[in-house]
Parts: sequence; C-alpha cells; structure tokens
Amino acid sequence: MADPFFLDLLFTRTTGTLGGVHPGNLVHFVSLSLRSLSAFEASGVAFDHGGDTLKIRRLAPAESQGRRLLKSAMNASLHQREPHVQPCIDTANFWSANFLRIFINDRWRTVDLSLTASGYDGADSAALKVFFAVLLELSGIRDESVWHDLTDGPYNPQPPP
Repeated sequence: MADPFFLDLLFTRTTGTLGGVHPGNLVHFVSLSLRSLSAFEASGVAFDHGGDTLKIRRLAPAESQGRRLLKSAMNASLHQREPHVQPCIDTANFWSANFLRIFINDRWRTVDLSLTASGYDGADSAALKVFFAVLLELSGIRDESVWHDLTDGPYNPQPPP
C-alpha cells in the first residue's frame, strides 16, 4: 500500500473590475477532501458561477488524481510553508482574488493571491502553477481566465499519469 495521507482544501475565486461600485463576484468554489489510510476515499464539490448560471458538480477523484494533486502540492512546498510568490502588477482594470486553504497531513497553509491580468511570479511560481493546473483539471474548472491567471496557459487537460 502507498503512504497514507490526508489532504483537505478550500479554493475560492472572486473577480471584479477596479474602480467599480459593485463588489466582486464569487465565480468558483471548490471544497475537496482526500484520505488514504487503509483505502482511498475522496469527496468534494465545485461551484461555477457565470452571469445567471450556477453549475454544481460533485467531485469523486480517482486515487491516481488524488496522489497527483498531493504530489503537486508538495512540490509547491504547501506542506511546509506558504509558497514564495507575488503578483505581477500591470495596468489592467480586471482583478481576481484567489484564496486557497489547504491541509496536508497535519498542517494548514493559506495562499491568498490578489491578481491582475499578468498573474504572479516568484521562486515557487512554476510549481504552484502546476498545482493549480492539477486542481483546476480535477475540479472541472474550464474557465480560460482562471487557467490564464493561475497556470499561465489556456485550459489544457493533462492525461492521467
């Protein structure tokens, strides 16, 4: 049997325009729990909100997907510390607030990325972008703006390992 693990996470994304009089719009929400003790267990839910449409999906990732998410989180050092990243500043009038709360085995970490259209960079940015690509794929988020902001690329599903 592979190493046991616990992984719980909460991800939210809110977007808006600078200078607007309206608060931001919650456009994505993911809650996911993965456990691997004597057997693998996974459950979660994802919400996407756009215009007048709200889509809700139940999540039940396979063990290989859960382990891929765990590996990408550990490669981004989320099990040890907050990643070393910072937003890239630009003149866009669009913003997004991306909040991740993640528990791996025995530690909580919080990542709060307030971004404009240019995304983020830093020592851990490449690994964090891989983590977000795995999370977005696993949770079924296909929104191009999310993929652009958090992974630096278009929606690009990866084949299972």
